Amino acid sequence: MNQKRNYFVAFAALAAIVIAGIVAGRCAPSAPKGRRAPTGGSDLAIAAQAVYVPPGDLDEYYMFASGGHSGQVYIYGIPSMRHLGTIP
Repeated sequence: MNQKRNYFVAFAALAAIVIAGIVAGRCAPSAPKGRRAPTGGSDLAIAAQAVYVPPGDLDEYYMFASGGHSGQVYIYGIPSMRHLGTIP
């Protein structure tokens, strides 16, 4: 019984190390703190400009999201994330 527990602990530790390595490998290195690219405003304003879709224009993609136990399907435009409709 104790040997099975030791194998489980060793496997869990190995899995945690592998996952941490994968996550650390995907993280982008940060830019040097002393140098910043010129921006037209805050990060929030830049992000809002990147996803803005003027009224009347079509979104590039559409997302169909499940309503869960309600049985409805919600339709969203991406990148604007506007709620376009609901399928009952």
